[in-house]
Amino acid sequence: LYARRNLQVLMVSLGGLGPAETRGRCELEADRKCINTRLLRERCVVDFDELVAGLHPSQWIDSWHLTVDGLEVFGDRLAAALVDRLSSSSSSSSSPSSSTRGVPDTIRFRFGDVLHITSDDSLKVSKNIRGHYLIHGVNHGRPVYRKCASEDNVAAVVFYWDCRNGDNFAGWWIGPDIGWKHPGFARHTDGEAATPADRGWHVISDGQDDCSIHVAVVDFDGVPMWSESHLVNSLPKLKFNACGDPAVTAAVSGSYWMDGFNHGRPVYRRDGSSAHAEADAVIFFWDDRDGPVWSGWWVSPKLGWDHDGFLHNPDTSSQLPPTMGWAVLICDATEETLELVHALREQP
Repeated sequence: LYARRNLQVLMVSLGGLGPAETRGRCELEADRKCINTRLLRERCVVDFDELVAGLHPSQWIDSWHLTVDGLEVFGDRLAAALVDRLSSSSSSSSSPSSSTRGVPDTIRFRFGDVLHITSDDSLKVSKNIRGHYLIHGVNHGRPVYRKCASEDNVAAVVFYWDCRNGDNFAGWWIGPDIGWKHPGFARHTDGEAATPADRGWHVISDGQDDCSIHVAVVDFDGVPMWSESHLVNSLPKLKFNACGDPAVTAAVSGSYWMDGFNHGRPVYRRDGSSAHAEADAVIFFWDDRDGPVWSGWWVSPKLGWDHDGFLHNPDTSSQLPPTMGWAVLICDATEETLELVHALREQP
């Protein structure tokens, strides 16, 4: 919101208790610290706690307000912090505008802002929970992640609940919203984790653990923070580079976009505008349900076994298609020069 409105300086004080306030604000302080942990990763943010640290109790009127003397000290510290943030980051730049020096062009995603949840297609709640989630506030001192609205049109949120209502409610939850109007889709009982666990989720409707649910952090660090639709359009695209075998190049080259899931891993379909669009190509994962010969990543005209496939990679540990090590099925050999490149979609 701030980036879209081109704000250069914004002063927000979240909580910030004075020395007289020592009790009754535990939840506020927990939420405030959680929010600040994320905010302080931005270079343009000033740490309010540092500005008031060490002020004498006589410089506070109460837990929320400073005396005139306290405000003078606070003002001097704030001015110094703003000068530091707004000063030119490069002494070699020629006459930068004093109104824009050091101000970021846009707020950017940081590692941990985006989660990706996958699960086996056979799981009843799979459509409800799988997709990409953006950091979206805080609850009980831990971050909240909300599912991108453009994915599956199913509302879902990942949130933490502390032990105030007993052990049966404590832990991390995936549900349609924060609270208990709905029993939830899945739960993890690790109440110590500062962020959602990657494995070990318990499916509420089935009453049992499901190892196919996987919560992964997506590395969007440094990508501009646009709207949710732009985030979905920023999902990794895959592209096979040309290799020494013209037949293999013709069969699999082109750009692939994420298009659903299979056996708990994403499926990628070749762009219809590809130069080789007359032959469909899909990258998908197959687990070991049919034996080790069939497990791993495949490139084929379609998902399944109506075709022997173009390529196979036996790596079952990778959550995304591996970049190297693809066996060419039409000649029963590994093509060492064939590389699958992971990249972000170009933004407007």
